[in-house]
Amino acid sequence: MEAIPAAIEATESRDPEEDFPYRKVAEQFNVDRTTLSRHYKGAQASRAGAASKRQYLTPQQEEELVQYIEGL
Repeated sequence: MEAIPAAIEATESRDPEEDFPYRKVAEQFNVDRTTLSRHYKGAQASRAGAASKRQYLTPQQEEELVQYIEGL
């Protein structure tokens, strides 16, 4: 979902004094307003970010395990 990061970047690059409804940015990037708001506030992580919290092995450990299995 490339639109969410772009919409968040647009949200962060705005002038703090400017009136800024999420609705306008959401319409501009064709994303859901609520989803944009949650991502911007950090209440909703990306799928990769959420999955990393449930990950048992580090990426390095995964790679070592794959190499071990391929060597069998």
